[in-house]
Amino acid sequence: IALKRQLTQGGCERAYSLTKQDYYFAFCAQEMGYRAAKVAHYLKISEASVYDWFNGRHRQKEKQEYLSLPEEQKEIYRELVEKAQLNNK
Repeated sequence: IALKRQLTQGGCERAYSLTKQDYYFAFCAQEMGYRAAKVAHYLKISEASVYDWFNGRHRQKEKQEYLSLPEEQKEIYRELVEKAQLNNK
């Protein structure tokens, strides 16, 4: 019921099937200076969803988890973002 209500209020159905790794990827891309539009296009979700994550309206728990990761794990996500070539998408 909550998902149906969120979708009718402009949510992105695909965003609800993402994994924590997808969220960490997005937050890493944000740290690296990528815009919400590039990340949304890569993840195939709405730009508004990613914009809300970046501005702290949604997925605050996942963002805090990402920020508390050890630098070694963050480096893995940085490499993934670089390989994704978000500038070319």
